[in-house]
Amino acid sequence: MNKTLKEQLKQFAPSLGYNVKEDYKNITNTHFKPKIQIHRRYISLIESKIGPMLTLTQNRQNNKQYRDEIAVDNISDFLTFVRESRQKGGISDVDGYIFLSIVENLKDFSSDEVREYHHALSSTEKRIDVLINAQKLCEDDIEDYRRRSEIIEILKEYIRMQLPIMEVQKEENTRKQKEQERYLCLSKNVFSGIDVDAKISVTPVLDEDDFTLAIGWLNEKLKNEIKNRVNVVLEKFGEDYEVGRVLSARAAEKAAKIFYQRCGFQVEDVSINQIKENTDDEWKYFDLKVNNCPVDIKNSRRAISSPERYVEHCVPKFKIALDNENVKIAGVLSNYLWPSALLTPANTEKNTSLLFLGETTEHEHKKLKEEFNSEHFRIDFGRPGRNANFFFPPWIFNYPSDLYKSRNEAIDELTQQGEMEHILSQAKDVNLIPLCIVTNVNLTKYWHNESLKTWEWAFYQKLLNRICANGLSLPFLYLTFLSHFTEMLSSHSEQYKDYRPDQYRRFVFMNTDEYNKPLGIYDPLYTVRSLIEVLDKLWSADHNLIRKYKYFRLSGFHIFQGKISPNDNWETIIAYCGGRIEGKGKCGKYPLVLGESNRCPVCKKLICPKCGFCSEECQISKGINISQDDKYMGAMNSNENIDDYKIPF
Repeated sequence: MNKTLKEQLKQFAPSLGYNVKEDYKNITNTHFKPKIQIHRRYISLIESKIGPMLTLTQNRQNNKQYRDEIAVDNISDFLTFVRESRQKGGISDVDGYIFLSIVENLKDFSSDEVREYHHALSSTEKRIDVLINAQKLCEDDIEDYRRRSEIIEILKEYIRMQLPIMEVQKEENTRKQKEQERYLCLSKNVFSGIDVDAKISVTPVLDEDDFTLAIGWLNEKLKNEIKNRVNVVLEKFGEDYEVGRVLSARAAEKAAKIFYQRCGFQVEDVSINQIKENTDDEWKYFDLKVNNCPVDIKNSRRAISSPERYVEHCVPKFKIALDNENVKIAGVLSNYLWPSALLTPANTEKNTSLLFLGETTEHEHKKLKEEFNSEHFRIDFGRPGRNANFFFPPWIFNYPSDLYKSRNEAIDELTQQGEMEHILSQAKDVNLIPLCIVTNVNLTKYWHNESLKTWEWAFYQKLLNRICANGLSLPFLYLTFLSHFTEMLSSHSEQYKDYRPDQYRRFVFMNTDEYNKPLGIYDPLYTVRSLIEVLDKLWSADHNLIRKYKYFRLSGFHIFQGKISPNDNWETIIAYCGGRIEGKGKCGKYPLVLGESNRCPVCKKLICPKCGFCSEECQISKGINISQDDKYMGAMNSNENIDDYKIPF
């Protein structure tokens, strides 16, 4: 069954309370249901007969209450009430005629209702004339009838004049309602995400060649012990970290191939050539050729102790293919599975699905730095001292633009929609700000200055300009929020006293169902929503404490730091716990927020309230252990890929 416009509106976010310019307030609201109002000077004529049907209303001029509305929802109900009251003997035909003549607000009703009302008047007149001719009415009734007939004729003439106008208005309202319904339908397409499923529901089966390839990535000691035999892995290394890591990495390559093929792209598995003879060295630089473009697959695994958290992946440098073409990095997120589950997936009850996170390039990293690095805010993608110059948090990835066909077509059609003032004035239950941003609408044309706060107007324009210049991009959107937050801190003034990071939501989300699609950008791990929540938590924790910082840095493993002056040392503002809890493993508590967590007086890092850890090198730290284990450090020293680190947000 098709949903009504009202039902569709209920699916969207509650009204944000914005105002519309006065010019557009008088347009007929198709959602308004008027009550029948009667002339107050005639209340005494009917109150004794239909008093229970009258409701109290407040008069704005004299603040008095009047029983001048009839408690029915439409003209048809009122006419039914009059007809049934007459049939039951509660009122006479003349009484009914009088009731019809004292309705005051006919202009509030639709043309169909007014036509029905006009028909009822004419029918009543004919019936009374028949009764008069048959001498079945008393003199008092006849006098009352004739006294009202002149007024009735004026009313009928008014109806005859207004009906054509109302018909035109009806057609116009119908057109506008269809236009609005179409607008809302298109808006759903804007927030529909990508056109294919980014989730690979089951880990791909690893055949003999896949096993041989993955085992070849291990160190010599493990390779010699395994001897390229599956049964040895199942018997002796069924829960081995390193073996699980390389098998997961190969499974991620195959999952990425499945995803790209699902998108309709031509895909060649280059990685497998590593174990084949008479092949070139392309496999040293990338794993897949997608539409003849080189793509390197980086797998990340969820941590054992916190499966709801995810991990990052670091590389020493971006690669360049043999033909000097820059290699894309594609991210895949997999569950933490032991070798036994990866080699015999039919025997495990665990979730073996994988998620394709998107793509990024060296050019994208450089572009982000150029766009967002400023005197007061810096981005550092490196991991100092750990042979990793680039890290890939989940917000760094974008899905190929080809996968947003439905979204982009909806945006194009919305951009061509006319009469925006009607839509912006009518859809009171819909947050249209995100749609206005993606369609490049200048809201100042339609809204009063009071509709948004001063800082919100400034942010709207900043976000609008950035989207126009760079397109809809998850990393650009993410860093726009974070950089604006630092601007509000470093240049705080009284005009921004009503600033709250939580208000960022209204600029990118139409409703709660779209938290993973800010501005129609697919964000499967909800990184934008999480960032807004963390920033609001930080702002609320101790506003005065963070206001002292004027310089900020997003560094390495997604640590947000600040300092008061350029020559000061960096101090942690937002972090995650890198310590261990004895007998349980990594703590990983997040977020640690300045104002909620205490700061270590020695290393200036935030102290985890759960395990007492602050930093690896600090002597005061109460942490039982540190997050870097021997396997991780060994992998770093040998330039192998690292994949078991949680991302704070």
